[in-house]
Amino acid sequence: MFLTLFLIFLLWLAYSYFFGAEYFPTGKRKIKKMLELARVSRKDVVYDLGCGTGSLVIAAARKCKQAIGIEIDPLRYLIAKINVFFSRQKNAKIIWGNFFKKDIGNATVILIFLRGKSTNMLKKKLRKLKKGTRIVSHYWKFSGWKSIKEDKKLTLYFYKIK
Repeated sequence: MFLTLFLIFLLWLAYSYFFGAEYFPTGKRKIKKMLELARVSRKDVVYDLGCGTGSLVIAAARKCKQAIGIEIDPLRYLIAKINVFFSRQKNAKIIWGNFFKKDIGNATVILIFLRGKSTNMLKKKLRKLKKGTRIVSHYWKFSGWKSIKEDKKLTLYFYKIK
């Protein structure tokens, strides 16, 4: 039994790594600062790409029109769905799937905490968003893009689509 559970756990880790979906939770202080940097308001549609357990989606939902998290990992997706349900945030939604294949065209704010490789793969998709769409990246910078604002202490980088 232990060996079976251990093998399942290893498969889950490999799955997470393969899809660039390792999980490192974002703390409350960083969540607050990400929302501040993006200047999230009641008019915004906020996407959290790779939303993990949904903490950022729930926090954003308290400040915006709609908050949507996209998560590829089935376990974290289920946890995020449960967290959103118990948060009672009617304007929060969790979608299971690969955010590279999902339509995010109505976004006014994008929040991400991804590996550098995944962050840079996103550039093509993000360039197609509406002019003025705000992006906050936690930890990783977009190579070749100049951030408008940075919080070096919290490793947060703010960009805007031109």
